[in-house]
Amino acid sequence: ELEIMSEPSDSMIGEEWGLINDGQAIYGQNGLRGVDIRATNAWDITKGNENVKVAIIDTGVDISCKDIAASIYTDPSGVKGLDSNGESNVNYINGWDFLNKDESIFDSEVEDAHGTHIVGIISGQHENGGIAGIAPEVKIVRLKFISGKKGYTSDAIRSIELATQMGVSIANCSWGSSQYNEALKEAMEKSPILFVCASGNTADNLDQK
Repeated sequence: ELEIMSEPSDSMIGEEWGLINDGQAIYGQNGLRGVDIRATNAWDITKGNENVKVAIIDTGVDISCKDIAASIYTDPSGVKGLDSNGESNVNYINGWDFLNKDESIFDSEVEDAHGTHIVGIISGQHENGGIAGIAPEVKIVRLKFISGKKGYTSDAIRSIELATQMGVSIANCSWGSSQYNEALKEAMEKSPILFVCASGNTADNLDQK
């Protein structure tokens, strides 16, 4: 008899139906067995790589959370470049907060909850007691441009430019707008980064926009 060896033992893995769906009931609703991303099959191959940087262009991220602390990218040498005011020689060691123009990145459990949530989904550590992330071995670059639910498009563009400068491979963009923005589109097209973007939250048919 054979069994899957790669499934984590984290206490909440059974509620992560998007990763592993065996038809389990979550909040009283039964899932549909097999409707998931087949995470265990992927984990048999890889759980990510520390050389892969993933930018979280979002709110801040609470790195005191033990499930995600180990995945946060830190460059002790810093990356010199331009800050949001166009000033040079700023060291981006962990990322940047474009709202407050500093390296604090995390300012409030309430206002920065969304980015923390996203990091857990992507890189929550396995066998660490909580949830299990999709790719716990990647490194997370935190780029804050949202506080609470809103941020400026100009800061999103600056975040993309900085992520590109820092050698980010993938950027998660779990935000959007009903308004088309050519500058944001051009910033994404110019960057070699793979952008993973949110869709479907408002149940709109974009083909009819």
